[in-house]
Amino acid sequence: MKVQRIMVGENDFNYILLDDDHRPVDNVTKYMKYLYNIGKAQETRHTYCTGLKFFYEYLRETGTNEQDISIYLISNYINWLHYGGSDITGPPVRSEQTVNLYLTIAMGYLKNLYVIGFLEKDKTAEAFEEVSGRFKPYKDFLYHVTKNKTFSRNNLKLKVAKNETPPLKPDQINLIMKNITNLRDEFLIRLLLNTGLRIGEALGLRHEDIVQTQDVFKIRIQDRGNNINGVFAKSGYHEVFLTRELIDLYDDYCFYTECELDCSSDYVFIKIHGPNAGAPMEKPDVYSLFGRLKTKTGINLFPHLLRRTYGTEAYLASRDIEYVRETMGHKNIQTTISSYVFPSDEEKLSEWKRVQKKMKEESDHEI
Repeated sequence: MKVQRIMVGENDFNYILLDDDHRPVDNVTKYMKYLYNIGKAQETRHTYCTGLKFFYEYLRETGTNEQDISIYLISNYINWLHYGGSDITGPPVRSEQTVNLYLTIAMGYLKNLYVIGFLEKDKTAEAFEEVSGRFKPYKDFLYHVTKNKTFSRNNLKLKVAKNETPPLKPDQINLIMKNITNLRDEFLIRLLLNTGLRIGEALGLRHEDIVQTQDVFKIRIQDRGNNINGVFAKSGYHEVFLTRELIDLYDDYCFYTECELDCSSDYVFIKIHGPNAGAPMEKPDVYSLFGRLKTKTGINLFPHLLRRTYGTEAYLASRDIEYVRETMGHKNIQTTISSYVFPSDEEKLSEWKRVQKKMKEESDHEI
């Protein structure tokens, strides 16, 4: 089976699933059109179609179809995803997070088949149970009103251990910068570290988005819809300020691309080698860059780690979580708190000493 990209508009693509005879899978085609119509991002639609490819490969391997699906087959699909097939004696080939993602895609698809009448029964209903209690890891504003409200919990999920990669330390950043070989890569890394931009926001930048006045330098993040390189601004329009040093590096980079490489583009980040030199840089180019840096430095480096590093450093410097939320373009402040604020080792030690001192004072008082 194959995921096939199809053009549906200018710089806009959707995806369909082809079977072994290179014919579109009808139900998947309708579902992908539905996802397109409700405004799912192109990247998200690609992930959905990839997940459905795995689901139909599982159906083919088990000799079943959509009508045969049961809660038993869905539960077996978890192991099939985790181990890459029916043989579960070897090491897992996919992480728990990835398995849960593809499982959610398959269950959403089956729910859709039931809603449109293709399935007479909701095949996913048995996987959910109504439970009461707190669903969120925090108490929201109306918690006292909604604390007894029930919600549906999916029991068909793998438990995911929380294993966040810590933000980069100064010596790691210095090592990364020493292994960068050109001005484009240096400007990209510095920009991500100093602004917390998502990689899609960075790759979608045009030169007109970088505003320079006498005292203020900033970037205007704009959602232009579909860019040539398939990226988009997830959080819509917002502005991010730049330092003088970053603007100077940007000017050096522009001179490097226009005068030395003779490459001109509306996009800030472009390919600088090969037959497509001058074309907008794409996400695979970035992943290739980070892969090379990971090999050279031994650091588990990925684009989002730079955003996480910025979020932590911005909070430690400002102690203003609302400022960090706004700068990073989060709609929910809990996202900022739970995913981007990591206390430093010094803070942990200071807090530990404070607690120890308080406990000692209380113990002496009791005596």
